[in-house]
Amino acid sequence: MLLVVPSTTIIETVLCGDGNQGSTLGYEPNSFGEWKEQPKHKESPLNLTGDADHWNHREDDDDFYSQPQALFKAMSVEQKKLLFENTARAMGERLTPKTGQK
Repeated sequence: MLLVVPSTTIIETVLCGDGNQGSTLGYEPNSFGEWKEQPKHKESPLNLTGDADHWNHREDDDDFYSQPQALFKAMSVEQKKLLFENTARAMGERLTPKTGQK
């Protein structure tokens, strides 16, 4: 299995005039309150052969663990190590492997 790690490329850096939104998080929900959903801006229902409205993908999505678990189980030991190191680096803190201390 190939693990693809996203990164900023030269093209993204050069062509994106807004600095690629800097360090702004690009997902929601997040713990910083960025990119909150704004229901007042949703589209009005369309009249097709009856009313159609916005589909809330969260209504039938209560399994958040099966897919990441399957991916994690498919990773090699080296890929798991890389995942843990990247996560620790993104969190800004590293724990020493033997003591668990900062």
